[in-house]
Amino acid sequence: MMTECAEGQESARGKDCVCELENSDPDFPEYKLDNVELTASQCTENITSEKITEIDRLVLGLQRRIWQLVDSVSILEKEDNGNLYAAVSLRIIELEIAEIQDLLDELNQTTSTYQQLSIQAAEELRNMQETMEELEMSDHTQAMVKQRHCGLGHLVGVSGPKTYSLTVYGTSYTFGAWGRDANPAPGDENKYWLVVLSMLQKISLSIWQLVDSVSILEKEDNGNLYAAVSLRIIELEIAEIQDLLDELNQTTSTYQQLSIQAAEELRNMQETMEELEMSDHTQAMVKQRENELIKKELVWCQNVLNSTMPPPTLSPGHCGLGHLVGVSGPKTYSLTVYGTSYTFGAWGRDANPAPGDENKYWLVVLSSSNVYGNFIRQYNSLSTIILGIDPTDTYISSSNPTTNTIQGPNMVMYGNALYYNCYNTYSVCQFNLTTQSVSTVALPNDAGYNSKFPFAHLGTTYSYTDMDFVTDESGVYVIYATTSNFGNVVISKVETSNPPVLGQTWSTSLHKRTVTNTFMVCGVLYATRYLDQETEEIFYSYDTKTNKERYDLRIHIKKMQTNIQSINYNPRDHLLYVFNDAYIVTYVTKFGELY
Repeated sequence: MMTECAEGQESARGKDCVCELENSDPDFPEYKLDNVELTASQCTENITSEKITEIDRLVLGLQRRIWQLVDSVSILEKEDNGNLYAAVSLRIIELEIAEIQDLLDELNQTTSTYQQLSIQAAEELRNMQETMEELEMSDHTQAMVKQRHCGLGHLVGVSGPKTYSLTVYGTSYTFGAWGRDANPAPGDENKYWLVVLSMLQKISLSIWQLVDSVSILEKEDNGNLYAAVSLRIIELEIAEIQDLLDELNQTTSTYQQLSIQAAEELRNMQETMEELEMSDHTQAMVKQRENELIKKELVWCQNVLNSTMPPPTLSPGHCGLGHLVGVSGPKTYSLTVYGTSYTFGAWGRDANPAPGDENKYWLVVLSSSNVYGNFIRQYNSLSTIILGIDPTDTYISSSNPTTNTIQGPNMVMYGNALYYNCYNTYSVCQFNLTTQSVSTVALPNDAGYNSKFPFAHLGTTYSYTDMDFVTDESGVYVIYATTSNFGNVVISKVETSNPPVLGQTWSTSLHKRTVTNTFMVCGVLYATRYLDQETEEIFYSYDTKTNKERYDLRIHIKKMQTNIQSINYNPRDHLLYVFNDAYIVTYVTKFGELY
């Protein structure tokens, strides 16, 4: 500020002069503040919700794939078939390694992009900080601090902490807030809230806060004089964003280095797996652990010596699993040794095997007109059935079709006996694999057979599926329909004596032609229907203990092919064994509370 007395303008007293006041400070550079706001707004556009979660999504997906790889290796180690490893399991592991490599490449590319973005943002923030310092030098006033009195007096101290705890997220998320509602609704007085932010979310929030502060600053206009304290606040916010960007840059650099190291290790693993596969000319890895074989034989002998009466079967609805709430997978997926020549059949494991047969798998294909079958093929392990090696065939009859021929794709194995629909009758056949003899029991004479009440949906009818056989924790059931029950599903327990006998029977309101397949878990019947080429839905359940029916389950099964010919639940491993247009597939069942 300058003062200057004009010549000849003295007052009458001769002591004072008239002064002209001139503002020597330049006008406040508003255009620079506009540039800061524009830059901050552009930063917020670069941080989208997809980018905020992308790294977390990639890391989580990578972690899950690595866990799956560990499980596959563990399964491979347990697949002991007379010193042979399953070559198909090696192939599965190679594919999983390739998938992990793709995820690492994507993570590496993403972290590189984020690192470049953080470098650019840091440079822009430095420019913004320099601009704000210039703006602060242009403002020589002091900002006024307002006080609000609420009757508590002034804050004079803080003691504590009173409580101290790590959140459920651990140290994965270091930004967040928590507290209680200052004005809660009735009944919510004791509730607490918690919000955690990822690093990118924190940066995004800080930049939005910076934009708001700049906007407030623009409105604090007091004759071209801006509040210095607001400028200082903005400088502090820029410094905080700079610190966050430095931390993000360091984190992404660490992720990038880890992904590079993991990629190198995976390449080494892949090369090792290829060398192992080249060294194995039988399409299976040779195992040299004779001590493990001896140990298994000793355990088996011990079990035989200590064997007593079989455990009592559980009554329906009392097996401790809860309700079926989901199906995940497929866990395994393979074409049978027959290729696509035979698209109708069934497979699985004996739900109540004889000692020594616990690891066996069975397979039946309908080799005559996709309707009839006359032999059972058995394998000693999952790997051998997938590879199609070392099978044992047991013939029920010499040709198809004839008396005792298998009719339709729905059958189960229980107690070393196959249960199926006898050829051209409404009878249940029991084929004992030990004695190679057949026993039968007739269903009610109005039961459907020969495609009278088959499984179906609007697009197709599954011929000769009038009878479906299922197993659960308590034994074998046959699912069928009768004219006296108006074509609706009937459930009958099959007592597994020789010959078999029909036990308790339940009638349902479920029309059989609206169903594509059924299976039983813990005394509860579940039914599926066709949704589209990729999805089958478990929509219905009937509890034989309470006689309660439900039509609202909506549990989806991801199909590998269009049509499912058979579904078997095995109570020993809780897997669904599915025959899906010549492919053999397994799914994992999930249990919990059903609402």
